[in-house]
Amino acid sequence: MPVARQKADAGPRGPASRGLTRSGPATTVARPDRWENSEMIFRHVRRELPKIVDPTRFGGRLRFAQGRLGLNDFIRIKDTPLQNAGFGVPKYPMADLADMPRRVYLYWDKGFEQAPELVRICAKSWRVQNPDWEITLLDATAAQTIVDRTALPANIREAHYSDILRTRLLAQHGGVWADATLLALRPLDDWLLQIMTQTGFFAFSRETRDRIMASWFLAARKDDAVVAAIDARVQRFWNGDRPDPLPYFWYHYLVEYLHRTDRRVARAWVDMPGLNAHPMLLMFLAYKYRTDLGPHVDLIRAMPLQKLNYRIGIDTGALERDVRLIAPALADRLF
Repeated sequence: MPVARQKADAGPRGPASRGLTRSGPATTVARPDRWENSEMIFRHVRRELPKIVDPTRFGGRLRFAQGRLGLNDFIRIKDTPLQNAGFGVPKYPMADLADMPRRVYLYWDKGFEQAPELVRICAKSWRVQNPDWEITLLDATAAQTIVDRTALPANIREAHYSDILRTRLLAQHGGVWADATLLALRPLDDWLLQIMTQTGFFAFSRETRDRIMASWFLAARKDDAVVAAIDARVQRFWNGDRPDPLPYFWYHYLVEYLHRTDRRVARAWVDMPGLNAHPMLLMFLAYKYRTDLGPHVDLIRAMPLQKLNYRIGIDTGALERDVRLIAPALADRLF
């Protein structure tokens, strides 16, 4: 039972309780070697709480919000097993990488041989930076074996189909999804694996104020529960009624809905390290608004990737110039 909910008359009131002040000496509290159940914790709280803080000074409750729990009292509580009853800090899960497939999926419906030059450069960057990973290039024919397009509306947008595809791939196999216009600046082994020791699912967060995550890079362990929940909800969504017209960012809103309504997804989101998506868009924004990349070069060098867009007409010569400025060794192998 949380410490914050204890009554003032809980437990015995001895001299140690009545005489303790915020500046008084710390009290030694017995520490059971193990907690057998929640009832044992509850009994221990009732017995030991008055030895640490004087409940009469808090109007019967310990309240952080009203500033009634002093720093000294809080430190004393944290130094006892009582913290397990209300002030414990959850640990990040630390797991090995045995179920994290070294596989990256990229998709271009017409095939990468027919893709714009920018897309081919981005695809090559994943092979160059990750020689020990399996880079899987999918076209419409290969994607059809994973997500049956004939079961979907005939007028489905390509972007919406790829949203369904990426979720199904990660739910079935795990690994990494990267959009075809995502430029890899650093090897996945240098940054992603450390993240995946703490979480089963990863996405860059808060691309914009209306989207909880970015979908252009997703990573998941095999059989991850979060991806399975998203995939199941996506299937239900496309098998049922949908808004008409369907917003372009329906996928992001669906994931946020799960985050707000599914406890498993919400808990997993807490464990997932948060990396802001915005710095991954700096090159795209510079090309889109014809601004100088110079002020952001040092920041871009520290980023693992950059999200580009072939529709804004990025000049290949300008891209080569900027990649040579940011990652010269990569540029030598790309151009």
